[in-house]
Amino acid sequence: MQFIREKLFSARPLRFLLAASLCTFLFLSNALPAAAVGGSDKGGTTLDEIVKKAEQVVKQEPRSMQEVQAEANKSTNTVQGSANKEKMEQSQDSKSGPAIAEDVNEAVKDMEDADYE
Repeated sequence: MQFIREKLFSARPLRFLLAASLCTFLFLSNALPAAAVGGSDKGGTTLDEIVKKAEQVVKQEPRSMQEVQAEANKSTNTVQGSANKEKMEQSQDSKSGPAIAEDVNEAVKDMEDADYE
């Protein structure tokens, strides 16, 4: 029994150091949860431009269909413009397959041909 007590008392500084390290880690993880290291602000500036453009459109009179279509034809997305264009799905990247209209027509034909008693 004497041997166990001596080992427990000799481990006391190690336990204190471990507890202090754990408390420090928990404090820092709660105090600084979203600390970004070396992030860029490119996304924020793009979003600011979108918000400014949206505010301008809201303050103006309603636009005609031709104006909206002309704006949409300038880029891939009317709201975002050409932001993240490289991340968007392109027609050449997409899988080739039957159009949705063809799938719907086939489903309707199958429903018409089915015998219901």
